[in-house]
Amino acid sequence: MKVTDTFHIIRTLCLALMLANNCVAQISAPTVSVTSTPRIVGQAVSLDCSVTTVASVSNSAVNVTWRSNGVVLQRVTGVGTANPMGNTVVYIHSYIISRLTTTDDGRAYQCEVSISATPPVNATDNIILDVIVPTPNITVVALNPQIVGQSLTLECNITTVRGVTSRVDIVWNSNDMELERIEEVDITSTPENSVVYRDIYTISQLTTTDNDTMYRCEVVINTSPPTMANYSVTLHLDVMVPAPTVSITSTPQIVGQAVSLDCSVTTVASVSNSAVNVTWRSNGVVLQRVTGVGKANPIGNTVVYIHSYIISQLSTTDDSRAYQCEVSISATPPVNATDNMILDVIVPTPNINVVALKPQIVGQSLTLECNVTTVKGITSRVDIVWNSNDTELERMEGVNISTTTDNSVVYRDIYTISQLTTTDNGTMYQCEVVINTSSPVMANYSVTLQLDVMGFDYQRCFQNDLDGFTQCINAELVDLQESVNKLEDDLNTNRSIIDILYELQGISEELSNVINGTSGNLSLTNLNTTIGIIDTVSRIIKKTTSALTENGTIEVVDVILNNVTATVSDMLSDANSEVFLQSDKYYYNMTQYVMDVCMYNQFD
Repeated sequence: MKVTDTFHIIRTLCLALMLANNCVAQISAPTVSVTSTPRIVGQAVSLDCSVTTVASVSNSAVNVTWRSNGVVLQRVTGVGTANPMGNTVVYIHSYIISRLTTTDDGRAYQCEVSISATPPVNATDNIILDVIVPTPNITVVALNPQIVGQSLTLECNITTVRGVTSRVDIVWNSNDMELERIEEVDITSTPENSVVYRDIYTISQLTTTDNDTMYRCEVVINTSPPTMANYSVTLHLDVMVPAPTVSITSTPQIVGQAVSLDCSVTTVASVSNSAVNVTWRSNGVVLQRVTGVGKANPIGNTVVYIHSYIISQLSTTDDSRAYQCEVSISATPPVNATDNMILDVIVPTPNINVVALKPQIVGQSLTLECNVTTVKGITSRVDIVWNSNDTELERMEGVNISTTTDNSVVYRDIYTISQLTTTDNGTMYQCEVVINTSSPVMANYSVTLQLDVMGFDYQRCFQNDLDGFTQCINAELVDLQESVNKLEDDLNTNRSIIDILYELQGISEELSNVINGTSGNLSLTNLNTTIGIIDTVSRIIKKTTSALTENGTIEVVDVILNNVTATVSDMLSDANSEVFLQSDKYYYNMTQYVMDVCMYNQFD
């Protein structure tokens, strides 16, 4: 018998024997391995039990039991879908811990695997949890811009895992100096798996020295079960100086005058004047650079520095010129601001006046004078035209300068009326001025004088009876009385004393005309009115004594006094009339009038 035949016989016998005895082939023990997702306090964790066995083992035959510290946590028959790998298959069953706590740290978990077979096959793997308490998330932020002069609120936020923190303490420090300590900080919010603690620290007012300062939030966290951990986060301040407010103002911008351009710099109070730099420009050209701008003017939490640029004398060419004040504050980073001004130079209206150089009396000549005062340096030529009732009387081109002062020039021209008549009363005489400036610009101005010609046609009074004559004469005397009363009132106004005296001279001459013309025919009524006029004239002369001497107008006084003296002489020559002799009051006033005149003659 061959050996081969013998082998087949034995094999056949063996198979028959196995079937007869319900014989099953043994399965080797599976490989069991427990792994997990990250084990972090407050988070869920998946403990994954991998069972590697022969491919013929179905999932229904795989039984898993989870234990912890000997306590059964879960039993499972059938572990889900297989993951075939060649001649083997891997079954995975996961046990989920929904939320880890610090008490889970060091706890043992066991995955027991039993495969239903004959005989059963068992295997086990263990895992001991090493639970991680995550580092809290700590941030320090500034809640508002870090600007000099303003307050600043710093906020420290601590975010920890829910359930592990029993208490949080915060200490604020700066430059190794404790500023504030808060124990048992309150919880401000509770997101899904975390707890947020928050505290703030306020700096009442930032200064430039706060730049680069370090502020630190130190956090002490007490966990449950009790452990203590210290953390700190530092914020580096980057303090900015706010842009200053710059404003240019000026004194009045008038041709021929100096002007001050004032640059006001408003900034925070901690900025010293040495840190303020000013540059003046005009049309791009640097005019002046200044470091440090003088004394400060504190206003609350701010300070105002002012630097002025002086233009010694404005001209018409300065009109519309742009000036710029550039301000730079020395800080980190530097802060700049600018303001501009465009000049609006005013050419002042010339001062023009027309005066009569002597009283306006019928039968006499009259000289009118036109004075034109302008700012020095702006007038190239002045033309004057005299007009009356829209008729040109005289034209003077290129009027000569008569006087000059530091800042002004006076041009003067005269026009003479050879003989006044009663029809000249109320006539308007106009001085039209044409000024050519150095720009060149032409401007026209005019001033009008209305003549107030004095004269009395006393002859018409003789055409009346005695009562009519008296009334006719007295009407003129009353007019003179009203005129002289108004002159006395004018002494309390801004009217020129010389103008008043010229008019006083005219009234005296008119009074003399009345007395001379009527000779001894004045009635007591006329006489009393005359005495009233003399009283007022005498008072005016007394009141103007000091003003006349102080203003050096002696020559004018002499002219007036000569006329007044002539008037007095005329009156005294008629004092022998019977009606004058009847009045002691007349003699008293005449005598007082003469004494006043004699007193002023001392000036000769």
